[in-house]
This record gives sequence, structure tokens and C-alpha cells, in this order.
Amino acid sequence: KRLIVVSTAESEMIGSDLSDLVPQLQPGATFFHSESLSDDEWTGRDRVLTWLWENYGREKAADITVEPGLVNIIGPTYGCFNSAADLHEIRRLIEGAGGHINLVFPVEAKLADIAQLAKAQVNVVMYQEFGHTLAETLGQPWLHAPMGMRGTTEFVQKIGRLLGTEQ
Repeated sequence: KRLIVVSTAESEMIGSDLSDLVPQLQPGATFFHSESLSDDEWTGRDRVLTWLWENYGREKAADITVEPGLVNIIGPTYGCFNSAADLHEIRRLIEGAGGHINLVFPVEAKLADIAQLAKAQVNVVMYQEFGHTLAETLGQPWLHAPMGMRGTTEFVQKIGRLLGTEQ
């Protein structure tokens, strides 16, 4: 197991500089300063997701091939309003359109799982505010999770086309 500590707007607000402290508390531990306070929380979350891929996934993913039908859900994290309900609904829509969930990142992933992001045929970014940078970096087609009835209908049709499961 490995300890990774990521700053949040709250920890930055109280002036917690953990860059020196974290490695002292546990040798080999890593600290990532998200700059959530100086920019905004969403930009900070976006940076963290991409940093995790670049540092713990990309290299290990070199030999992984895309598997048809697999879909990643990018974005659900603790502290996002209504994240559990949003995740449940988007999972239902993807599976209803013929997709199979590969990885829900980061909330259901372990550090060792990150390279598996490369396996998905399509990525769904849960929120408009963050996750799109990682989705673009991964290189597979991606969609934002829908809002509203029309958006949901369009989403199901688009993901069906991308997966080849229009029926």
C-alpha cells in the first residue's frame, strides 16, 4: 500500500503545507498540492485526476488494449454533491445502453487499478466542472453525463453509437 495525500481548498485555506510533513510521517508517501484554493476546487480536482494517471497509470497501461463495450466513469469523488445518486443513475444508463462498467475513477479505484482506465472503449465524465482533461488525455471517445430528459435521450443514443449497441 502507498500513502498519497492531496491538498484540498480547506487544507490550503488553513495554511497546511504538507509537502515536507507527509514524507516525514511515512517514508515513501507522496504529497500533491492541487492548488484548489488559488485557482478553484474544480480545477484542483481536474489536476489531481490527471496527475494520478500520469504518475500511476500511463506507464503501466502501455500493454493494455481497449476492450469493446467497456466504459469508465470519471469524476465521482467524496464531497461532491449527490455523487452517490448521480453515479447510480449514470451506471444504470450505461448498462441500459449495452455498456459494461470498467472503472469508476477515482472513488471506486485503487492505486493499482489506474492503468485499467486504458481498457475502456468510452469514457463518461460525470461532471461538467472536472474530469475532461483526464478523458482527453486517455484518448478514447468521451461524453459528459447528461442533464435533463432531452440530454439523457441524446446521451443514451450517443453512447449506443460509440459502443456499437444502438439496438
